[in-house]
Amino acid sequence: MKVVIYGSAQLGVQIAWHLSLENEILCFIDSDCRKHSVNGYYLTIDEKQYSIYGPEKLRELEFDKIFIASEVPLYIEQIKETLKKNGVNEYKFDTSLTFIRHYARINFMKTLTLQFKENNTKGAVAELGVFRGDFAKYINHTFKEDEFFLLDTFEGFDKRDCKAENQNNFSKANGGDFSSTSLELVKSKMPFAEKCHFIKGYFPETAIAIPQDTQFKFVNLDVDLYQPILSGLEFFYPRLSGGGVILIDDYFHPYYTGVKKAVDEWCSKQNLKPIPMGDGFSIILIKT
Repeated sequence: MKVVIYGSAQLGVQIAWHLSLENEILCFIDSDCRKHSVNGYYLTIDEKQYSIYGPEKLRELEFDKIFIASEVPLYIEQIKETLKKNGVNEYKFDTSLTFIRHYARINFMKTLTLQFKENNTKGAVAELGVFRGDFAKYINHTFKEDEFFLLDTFEGFDKRDCKAENQNNFSKANGGDFSSTSLELVKSKMPFAEKCHFIKGYFPETAIAIPQDTQFKFVNLDVDLYQPILSGLEFFYPRLSGGGVILIDDYFHPYYTGVKKAVDEWCSKQNLKPIPMGDGFSIILIKT
């Protein structure tokens, strides 16, 4: 079967891992022109190089299925509309692999809570980089008895972080990327909002809103860029309870390479080894 993958981030790579053995992957499509091969970007997967094109390329291709590589509901709907506008019939849309990473992360948290109970691991939970709250609501539900700190600008990337990101060639992130969110939207999704502490603004400046004696048993770092990841590690790891876990998203991301750079540098200084979590994206750090 001839297939195309819409989305050139790590989920697209992960979908390709599942498809490449028995299908012919023609190329990747991405609406972000910064990631197109005409600008020098390609994806190398299992020693094979794939081109990345804009959606207009779909009008030139003959394929059987197009796999959607985004787990954000808003983006999925936008992708479907883009496909229709470019003449792709709906019967070719395939979302069967869209949520493989999402379910892996939920399963990880569920089993982690069992270990925490067995080991009597105590502490609050936190997420740095909340975006639209689609994963935060599962954290809140899974750890419903625990205080939950949600830290974000709730306005997208901060220009200060993007400037450093661009200067070091970690990515071409722009201030305002991921701005399709709001504090009110995130609040509306929390099943146990009374346990949530919403902290809006630029981190680590906003860390002052967290009581100094707070310890954490689970923290999710999902901020995509070098400096926020480094700041998150510097703040949260020393505050982890024994046996506590930090989950760091996008370590294996082909585009936001600053995440891996920050984690590797910090772990080298702390004599720690990142452990792949199994979702194709993330690593974990465990406080011993």
